[in-house]
Amino acid sequence: MRTNQELHQTHAEIARHLWNATADGDGATLLEFFAPNVEWHSHGHNPVARHIYGRVALLDYFALSADLVDDMKSDLLEIYSSERGAVIRYRVRASRGPKCLDGEVLLSLTIDNGLVTRADVVPVEQKIHDAFWMLE
Repeated sequence: MRTNQELHQTHAEIARHLWNATADGDGATLLEFFAPNVEWHSHGHNPVARHIYGRVALLDYFALSADLVDDMKSDLLEIYSSERGAVIRYRVRASRGPKCLDGEVLLSLTIDNGLVTRADVVPVEQKIHDAFWMLE
């Protein structure tokens, strides 16, 4: 059985590999980090705020989100970990027509047996994100 310290390190490593796969646009590797029945929750009151269940639906959701923006860049700020999972804190900048987004997001990952079983995307300033993602 792993100690809490070993789990912290392992969960931080999983979060970093997941982040790197996302940054590299490597969808195949990215999906390897998610359990087949993963639950993804994007919080907010906008068209991309929803609950997604399963890897295939998650990949479709990522494609939809990418199609809604002209440009998007995310910078890793910090990774926190615990015996239950990890939290990735990052800054996202995006543009869509005349709208621009610049804000911090927390991605909370529940990790079990090396796979993400639940992910919660929580913008630090929800109103800013909701305003950007609202379709007109």
